[in-house]
Amino acid sequence: MSIAKCESSLDNMRVNYNYSENGKDFPSGLFQHLTNYWDARAAKYGYEGASVFDAEANANVTAQMFRDGLQRYWECKS
Repeated sequence: MSIAKCESSLDNMRVNYNYSENGKDFPSGLFQHLTNYWDARAAKYGYEGASVFDAEANANVTAQMFRDGLQRYWECKS
């Protein structure tokens, strides 16, 4: 919860237009996944077709990524 609060203020519809890797893909959703990576991440963790703004999918994909040691993708750690 503390990471989601830090990343998005617990707003599953949040888009951070102040950051982009390439000028068009922005951190979005509860845990601020970059949109250009979301579809592959969601599919890998069982949420194929889910929107980055789906709070349940966003949280569960993030939890599985943390389980797999991929927390380096987030600035907020706790």
